[in-house]
Amino acid sequence: GKRHHQAVIALARRRVNVLWAVVQNRTPFQTRFKMAA
Repeated sequence: GKRHHQAVIALARRRVNVLWAVVQNRTPFQTRFKMAA
C-alpha cells in the first residue's frame, strides 16, 4: 500500500539524484560508483 509507494518514490528520487550528480560533475558513472563503493 502506502509504504510500497513511498519506497518506489524514494528509489526514483535517489536514482534521479545520482544521474543529476553525474550530469553536474560530468564524470563517468563508473568512477563515481567505485568511489561510492
